[in-house]
Amino acid sequence: PLQIQISPRETPNHFLTMGNWVVNHWLAVLCLVAWLGLNVFLFVHAFLKYEKDDKYYYTREILG
Repeated sequence: PLQIQISPRETPNHFLTMGNWVVNHWLAVLCLVAWLGLNVFLFVHAFLKYEKDDKYYYTREILG
């Protein structure tokens, strides 16, 4: 059978795939991270506003 020898200095391509994707698509990654961060911030801000503010006491009671 045919056997391929890899020298110790060579790294297989599958180890570099994700790094290459991030390098090639850095703008898309940056937009996705910013969008996700904004959504998490808005959710936490709104949740804490409705959870802690006395103005929304009856809303919390009605909704459970």
